[in-house]
Amino acid sequence: MLDRFDLLQERIASVRASGASWPLEGWASPDDPGLMRLVFYIRDCTAPTDRIFVSQYFPQVLALAQRPFAAGHGDLRPGFFGTTADQQLAVARLAQQRVPLAVLPAADDLAWFKEHFPIVEDYLWTHLKSVGEYELGNDIRIHLLASRDIEPQGTWRETDWPCYR
Repeated sequence: MLDRFDLLQERIASVRASGASWPLEGWASPDDPGLMRLVFYIRDCTAPTDRIFVSQYFPQVLALAQRPFAAGHGDLRPGFFGTTADQQLAVARLAQQRVPLAVLPAADDLAWFKEHFPIVEDYLWTHLKSVGEYELGNDIRIHLLASRDIEPQGTWRETDWPCYR
């Protein structure tokens, strides 16, 4: 390896330059229950530069979908970034970003989001509309919001989830 260290460095640079990534299809499917369904949807239906708002602590979703998070936060949960100044900063960031989708908690859990983040919640409901609540499997339910301003190009697979590419 020491004799060929320069070759190793060239190979690393080559892989980086190719943009190679670990393909999801190699180990998961859009039909898998749970969060992988959401990962595939976000990856397939948004541009790599689109930002996605996720309020729950689902760090793997945006990481695996290779999408940046919206509002400057990977998630917004009670106890974190809930001050008026924090929320105003999040909204100012959202206003500057292309955010076609927001993933919020479903049903009863949505009340805590409204209670703890009223400024962010008001912004989201003003600029996005409800697509519906969905059971992803593995006891995971979400409320999906879609942009009012960005025109979808269709829907994802056999769902009514809007697709933006």
